Amino acid sequence: MASLSTVTCIWCQEDEILSYTNQAIVCSGFIQNSRIFSNKSRAHVQDSSFKHTYLGEVSSPSKNSDIFCPISMDEGVHISTCSHTMHSKCYNTFIDSLNARERSRPRQQSLNSRMINHEAGEFLCPLCKRLSNCALPFLPVIEQQEELVEKTPESMKSFKNWLSYTTTIAVEPLEGGALDGSEQDRKR
Repeated sequence: MASLSTVTCIWCQEDEILSYTNQAIVCSGFIQNSRIFSNKSRAHVQDSSFKHTYLGEVSSPSKNSDIFCPISMDEGVHISTCSHTMHSKCYNTFIDSLNARERSRPRQQSLNSRMINHEAGEFLCPLCKRLSNCALPFLPVIEQQEELVEKTPESMKSFKNWLSYTTTIAVEPLEGGALDGSEQDRKR
């Protein structure tokens, strides 16, 4: 049996065992658009000869082409975190207190507030003061990783197929349609 991971909430200082049945744990993070894996620069996105000029012959893919991002990918997402953990409830309390403080701050002071855009959801990690704009779920380790890899269909093992599948799922509407307010309350 694998050992249980324990984390400490930086807000209330309580230890929590990572489990799907215990309180939700999050860590502050920063999400931004990135062109790091893109083969296109902003100046050449519109240039139709870009593929031939800068990338060589397109029609002869290398043997390793399945492990690289597709050329057509303009930009992706970069997520970084300081990995300081807190209970989801503590995070919500923290964000509520930040919002209340911002609302009560005089306008002149809010213009000079350390270049943090509170309207865009930016905040500083309560412990290390790293710029953040989201809370990322901190999940327990999946114990049977080998079984997951073995159960993965052969068609999902290349990056291109996985990206296509994930993009399709992301844009499809949820099954069953949208919930009205009364159904949402019952599901919580």
